[in-house]
Amino acid sequence: MSFPEFATEMAADEVFLMKDTSEIVYVNHSACRELGYERDELIGKFVWEWNPLFPKEAWPGFWQEFMDKKSICFETQHQRKNGTVFPVEIRGFLFEENEVNYALAFVNNISSQKLKENEAKEQHEILEKLVTARTSELNLKVTQLKKQEQELTNLFQLSQDLLCIATLEGRFLKTSNSFTNLLGYSQEELLKLSYFDLTKLAMICFITDVKKNSK
Repeated sequence: MSFPEFATEMAADEVFLMKDTSEIVYVNHSACRELGYERDELIGKFVWEWNPLFPKEAWPGFWQEFMDKKSICFETQHQRKNGTVFPVEIRGFLFEENEVNYALAFVNNISSQKLKENEAKEQHEILEKLVTARTSELNLKVTQLKKQEQELTNLFQLSQDLLCIATLEGRFLKTSNSFTNLLGYSQEELLKLSYFDLTKLAMICFITDVKKNSK
């Protein structure tokens, strides 16, 4: 056995050599092991006998495209002798010997890769559902807050009571129309003041009045 033959036999990839009719003329040990056939069982088989996605009628068109491109890479499926199917990636190259064209195919089982892709897809779908649900929840809360804010605005605009919202430091955040009308300040002016500022002003006015009345 020559070195090339030995290397091909020891290769992890499945290796097929096929005629222009897709008839197998050579397979390596990995192909036999992966498909579950003895070598002499595979020799003479056609591609549609172990590839459930490749009907016999598709071969002439495929071979013509292959002859034009000289090499090809694609994903498909292989079927074992026991009927189980698994995904594969095929890298095919045009091989010519004694003026006869062959297809030399290197096949890699991509079951693990596809499993990881499916798991990643499922995780992505789960995350998308969570994001959608969370977004809907937040939108509902925003809608509720806007409704509450509008109700509060309406209350401050229409109420006859003296209403205000202030910080613990006495800084005004919001006042009712009745509040501003009574004090004679605009909303913008009051928001620049604090409760303590108004208290100081009231005290100054009170002291001023007392002084006037005492004269």
